[in-house]
Amino acid sequence: MKYIRYFILLGLIVTTIYFRNDIANYILRKTNPTKKSLVLVNNSYYSNNEIKYVSITDDFDVDSKQDILNVFYTILNSGMTSFEFTCNSGYKDCLADVEDIIRDNITLASINNMVHPYNSYENISVNISNYGKVDVDIEKVYNDEQIEYVNNFIIDFINNNVTDDMSDTDKIKIFHDYIIKTTDFDVEESHSSTRDGSVSHTAYGLILNHKAICGGYSDTMSIYLYLLNIPNYRISTNDHVWNLVFVDNEWKHLDLTWDDPVTSDGSRQLLYQYFLIDEKTLHELDSSQHNYNEDVYLEAQ
Repeated sequence: MKYIRYFILLGLIVTTIYFRNDIANYILRKTNPTKKSLVLVNNSYYSNNEIKYVSITDDFDVDSKQDILNVFYTILNSGMTSFEFTCNSGYKDCLADVEDIIRDNITLASINNMVHPYNSYENISVNISNYGKVDVDIEKVYNDEQIEYVNNFIIDFINNNVTDDMSDTDKIKIFHDYIIKTTDFDVEESHSSTRDGSVSHTAYGLILNHKAICGGYSDTMSIYLYLLNIPNYRISTNDHVWNLVFVDNEWKHLDLTWDDPVTSDGSRQLLYQYFLIDEKTLHELDSSQHNYNEDVYLEAQ
């Protein structure tokens, strides 16, 4: 009898060691309150856009890579700065897929483009446990003071320049023209490998300093469009970002940066080559800087 108890105990120890990750994962999921207690509180900049690449979810116990993408989109879109989710015990590649997404800055940046600029991240850090728990912390691009400054300016512009009888195209054009007439492309920043405190990639920098790179142009226009309830998001390649806007019942490209060319004599020019154009026209004009991932930005197709 003594030896039987010994072998039973030994068997339990060996089994526990062999299946330790599965056991720990099960216990974590049963005791972790994430799925039940995580209540999303959407801030004022939540986007109601219906996006094909990702969707809003209320399930934070993920079963696939698409589930992970949906969780990241849901949380970013809500404006939360920290959250956690868990890997379903049957999803063996979960942690590897999370790491793959985190390492692939382009994928996360694409999801970032699909939320309101105020909810987009500057930095995002992820801590992954061996037991299926993923903690995420988000540092936003804009602080409260910058948001107030930008909102006050754009709302004032709308009150003084936009009327109810204007078409959406006219509303977009008047702000397009204003930005280009009052903004210089920040050539020095565009050639810099580090931001070094520069805010030219933001709407705050554009409005404050009248200087911007493509991120500043596209953010400013996007915030304006959201205030007018015109569906939009930003679209990007490795080197460039511009706006995609739903107007006249179709998605169109809008690139203020390329409508504001840098001239050799420093003179200002206002172009309309990239003003609310369709996909075919975009690629006829340029196939390098605007060669985006068509599997992600599905609305543009």
